[in-house]
Amino acid sequence: MASSMAAAIKDKLGITAKLKKGHGGIFEVAIDGKVLYTNRNVCGTLPTEVEIVKKTEEFSKTGDVSDDDQSLDWGGT
Repeated sequence: MASSMAAAIKDKLGITAKLKKGHGGIFEVAIDGKVLYTNRNVCGTLPTEVEIVKKTEEFSKTGDVSDDDQSLDWGGT
């Protein structure tokens, strides 16, 4: 899962993602310490490659992330 996300980010955006081992079923995507996605509060839910690429594109354009995704947990990371 994570390696396919990293490949999609590299393929679509030319950004090399660094994978870090997680624990407890937590999956997060962050850029420069800003969390784009976390399933911390919705265990078992994983984003699609399209969702992660879209959030990464938004961040690279604005330097900020939208909080329209119910699964985001801005305070806990």
